[in-house]
Amino acid sequence: MSLEVSEIRGEPKVPLPSRVVFWPPEERPRVVPMRELMTELDEEISQLESLEKEAREIVAHGDEPNYMKRTKEWQEKLEITLKRLWTTLETLTVDKVKREYILPWELTISLYKMVVGLPDIHPPGFMKADIKRCIEMNIETPSQCYPDRRFLEDVGPMVEGTGKYYLDKSIFPRLKDSLETGEKYTLTEEIDDTRNAIRELLNLLKEIRGRVKRRHKRYVVYENSDPRAEELAKIWAETAEKYARQGLYHRYDYARSIGIVRGDKVTFYMGYYRNRTAHVYLKNNRVNFYDSTEVIPPKYFEPLSVKKVMYDLLTEHANCKCKINNVGVFCSRCNLEKAVKILAGAISGLFRLEHRCQYADQPPEVAMEEEKELILELADIL
Repeated sequence: MSLEVSEIRGEPKVPLPSRVVFWPPEERPRVVPMRELMTELDEEISQLESLEKEAREIVAHGDEPNYMKRTKEWQEKLEITLKRLWTTLETLTVDKVKREYILPWELTISLYKMVVGLPDIHPPGFMKADIKRCIEMNIETPSQCYPDRRFLEDVGPMVEGTGKYYLDKSIFPRLKDSLETGEKYTLTEEIDDTRNAIRELLNLLKEIRGRVKRRHKRYVVYENSDPRAEELAKIWAETAEKYARQGLYHRYDYARSIGIVRGDKVTFYMGYYRNRTAHVYLKNNRVNFYDSTEVIPPKYFEPLSVKKVMYDLLTEHANCKCKINNVGVFCSRCNLEKAVKILAGAISGLFRLEHRCQYADQPPEVAMEEEKELILELADIL
């Protein structure tokens, strides 16, 4: 039984990150010329680099007395910088339509939640509250300060991406280990996780901050990029448009999907899950597709997996030599034109699969087979 387009429209059954601006109206992004915005962004990047270096020093001296005051001063400076960066990136993505800045903007929001929390939305117990509580208890060293249990209870589903909070667990490795092992999570480790997230954010900002040669609706080309890589991005974008015109993407996913062309590599960010990305390399015709998200629908035991769909299609129809593991699909010797057409089907793939199971009552294996047929049809590969 095939699935009609009208059957898969609507809201997904998973929590979505919000685009709500939490600042008061008078603090919302100003109308600023692009040159001034870029100057502000460069200043904020410089401040983040300084704060990341300072975090390394705090972690290295986490056992020494009198470092709680130093930690508090660092947290306050980081809070101010993140708030400014949030405003700058939001202005770029909303007012200036610089789509490539959506990803660092969302990572900044996640980092702000970790460091500060959000009034009336997040419960107490984030880093700011941890530092205040430990100072009030006369604890002098970060290594002897432990986050409130309410923090761990609320950050758990946030880190896993399954609760009402959303953070990418890959950038908070020590917290992830603590949740899995049950070991205590110290303020020193919390700062080190934050430092790791700052480094991730800096890397992303520096990559995007390069000189743009061309900007298209769905992809951005940087200077000195290989024309063949740009052509692959164009093919991917044209295929994605077919899905969009038929209502086969969820609007949140489509709004956040973009291709970045740099040198002989194309990076595709596909949807509101930061870990659903693909890297396409001209060298050795490689494709790396990252997606660790799987869902087991009610009544069934087999998971719905976009990763498995991509593996099967890339292997069978793009002539790729692929391996699959819990992180993603890794391929070489691909027909890259066919591969990028197939990758366009990864956007909202889980959304469509869930709707097939829930509303068309299809078993997972049937849903994934029909999803493959849909992707091949829109890729003009059949």
